[in-house]
Amino acid sequence: MQPNQDNSAGTGGTRELHLGKFAGADAPVPGQPEGATMIIKRAAVQTAAKAADPAVPADDGTDLPLAVMLGLISYCYERGIFRSDDIARRIGEDPELAKAFGRDLPDGPAIRRFRRRHADAIEETLETLYRAMPAEGGSDTVQIQRQAKDRVHDAAWTDNTSR
Repeated sequence: MQPNQDNSAGTGGTRELHLGKFAGADAPVPGQPEGATMIIKRAAVQTAAKAADPAVPADDGTDLPLAVMLGLISYCYERGIFRSDDIARRIGEDPELAKAFGRDLPDGPAIRRFRRRHADAIEETLETLYRAMPAEGGSDTVQIQRQAKDRVHDAAWTDNTSR
């Protein structure tokens, strides 16, 4: 997959993602299929809830709650945006996020620290997305876990080799 591509590879363009949706309190519309962005947002909240206090900042140099950081980073990884500095630039350019979070948006080093500390939670969030919207070729547990682990590994490798 090409970095910064708008849709996930192998899905035929079915995983429509919208960064700005992480800023609002959007909820799924009854009777409408839940999009990938809302699945990631919900999965991030569920994963963060397993932490001692999910409302506490992610302890990565930003004041954003753990669930928000987890959702934003997982969203970017699913889009193929792996470099921490690219992620920071991308989320900083979104007007809805800027309006909702102001100056609390993370910079590249904060995103890098978050990835290192919360890689397992990012994998878990991505696994939830892959279970809900399986890629072509299957949806067995081992394949889904491998796909999520590979995505986080690719992000770490890309980020560490491009600085």
